[in-house]
Amino acid sequence: MKRVVRIVCFMSILYSVTGFAQGDLNGYRAIFLDVQSFTDQTTVTKEEIHSKAKIAFEDIGFKVYDEVKQLPPEILANQCELVFGDFSFKTKYDKDPRGLNHFYYVVTLHIRNCHHSVLKELTCTGEFPGTTWGELYLKTVDKAVKQIGKHYQYDASKKDTLPMPLSPKAEVAEQTEETEASLKAYFTSSQLKPIEGIYESGAVTEQLPYYKLAIKKYGFIYKAIILESDVPVWKQGEVKAYLKTDSILPGAFPVKWYYKDKITQYTVCEYADGILKLSVSPAANSRIEVFKKIFPDSAKPLALQKAISDSHKTFVDSSRSKEKFNLGFESNLTINPLPYPWFEWGTRDYIMHTDSTQHHSGKYSIRIEPTENIKPMSFGCVAREFLAIYAGKEVEVKAYIKMDHINAPIGLLLRMDGQDPVNGSLEFYNMMDKGIKGTSDWILYSVKLPLPKETSDFYIGVINSGTGVLWVDDFQVLIDGVDIKDAKLK
Repeated sequence: MKRVVRIVCFMSILYSVTGFAQGDLNGYRAIFLDVQSFTDQTTVTKEEIHSKAKIAFEDIGFKVYDEVKQLPPEILANQCELVFGDFSFKTKYDKDPRGLNHFYYVVTLHIRNCHHSVLKELTCTGEFPGTTWGELYLKTVDKAVKQIGKHYQYDASKKDTLPMPLSPKAEVAEQTEETEASLKAYFTSSQLKPIEGIYESGAVTEQLPYYKLAIKKYGFIYKAIILESDVPVWKQGEVKAYLKTDSILPGAFPVKWYYKDKITQYTVCEYADGILKLSVSPAANSRIEVFKKIFPDSAKPLALQKAISDSHKTFVDSSRSKEKFNLGFESNLTINPLPYPWFEWGTRDYIMHTDSTQHHSGKYSIRIEPTENIKPMSFGCVAREFLAIYAGKEVEVKAYIKMDHINAPIGLLLRMDGQDPVNGSLEFYNMMDKGIKGTSDWILYSVKLPLPKETSDFYIGVINSGTGVLWVDDFQVLIDGVDIKDAKLK
């Protein structure tokens, strides 16, 4: 008589964490599912497990990812947008009535938040022989989806707290006393973490300047320290980036990264085989910067070649993406006042945020208004950056602006920068010399500037320099008269 195979699944919902109701996942809409622990692929492959999970979770409203490079910029910048699912497995046994060992397979899916706290645990137990690991993995995923799907409904008000702010701002970089000699001495004599060592840029182009960096652990963070750079504002010993030593993502580190002009971004980097890959989104055109380890050991040439090839593909693909420009402020809405990748420039006397009550089209505009204690010479500016990767001779920026009792000139900004921001901009115009102020409904304004060959990046934005309220919506960026989403790349 054939032995009956029994698979028993059960769920335990753990304690409340970080302000969420018990087991509540309604503040999340994405899951990073790690199936790397699964090694028995005789009956089911990792790809099949992930494919089933992707279909099942997306059916109840979750996006599913299994690689860091798949994650969109807004999730890379704020890992609290997603939960992390990882599996553990073990074999256990008990004694049957005859005193013989009775074996079971046990698979547990842990669902954690960005603080590593467990929100849910789901366990499936299967009798051995007759049950495979693959069947249990699939059963566990199926049970998770059924249990979560009964109550799941995304609620933005239940979002988890950000581990780091998103709004970029210029800062003074930390200066250390470290030199290449002192760091080499440390790396030679100390027990190191795999990521520690000296790196240099894997690919240098007009948009990607050369850096030599050393990554060293200090307590609960790593510091990326400048040893050499083509960018004059960066000096030896300054800290270019801070990496957290803990992360919800496997093989990845949350990073506070400084651009060449010391504006900050919060992102993520990956490390493997002596290669450090950093996801950078200074503009709509997300890219991957690659650094190769050169001391105390070196990156493998084939790993470096693949990383550079992958980063170029990611860069070109994202440059052509129509969704990432966000010129109408309709996507990437977070708990921050401004949608990614827009940021604040100016003084602290102005409040800037999305506004659903006024809009030229869509559902949102950006509102800029002064505080009650506005000081002379203050201004508020909402801006964003583009990489100068476009083949053209001229850039034109258009935007719709609405005003309510503005008493000082407003501005529509366009600025071209080269590799050295210390020496000023290559081209600049902000329209404030026209003296536009007062009260008006939506009016389309435009500015136009040459695009010098040596331009590395350019900025667009809108300025309120007086009392009263300004709204802006529906930016357009044209390269030689062609919409930027269709413009030819260099």
